[in-house]
Amino acid sequence: MEREREQYQNQIKDLLQAVEALLKSNRAMEERVAQLEQMAEAYEDLKTKHAKLKGELAMRKRGQHGKKSEKPKEASDSDSDGSKDEDEDKYIEDGSKNDVPPTDDDLEEEEGNAAPAETQEKKPRDLSNRPGAKGYG
Repeated sequence: MEREREQYQNQIKDLLQAVEALLKSNRAMEERVAQLEQMAEAYEDLKTKHAKLKGELAMRKRGQHGKKSEKPKEASDSDSDGSKDEDEDKYIEDGSKNDVPPTDDDLEEEEGNAAPAETQEKKPRDLSNRPGAKGYG
C-alpha cells in the first residue's frame, strides 16, 4: 500500500511539472501574440500612410502634368473617341463633303496678311545656356 502511494505521489509530481511547463509555454505564447498584434497594428498604420502618400504623389503629378481627362480638348481633336484609322475613314466619307473651296475674297485676305509676316524679323535665340555650348562638357 505504501508503494502504491509513492507511485501515486510521483505521478502527481510529474503531472504538476507538466502543468507548470505548459503554463510557462502558454505565457510565452501570450507575449508573442501581443508582439504580433502590435506588429499588425504598426503594419496597418504604415499601409494607411503609404496610401496617403501615394494619393498625395498622384495629386502632385496631376498638378504638374495634368490628367488627360482634365485637359481641354483642342479644336483639332476629333469629336469621336475612335481610333486614328476610324477618324481617317470618317473624314474620307464625310469630311470632304464639308470642305468649302476658297473664294477670291479669301485668297486676297491671305495675300494681304502674308506681306507683313515676311517683313517681321525674327530675333536670334540665346543658345549660350544650352548643353553643348562652349563651357559645357
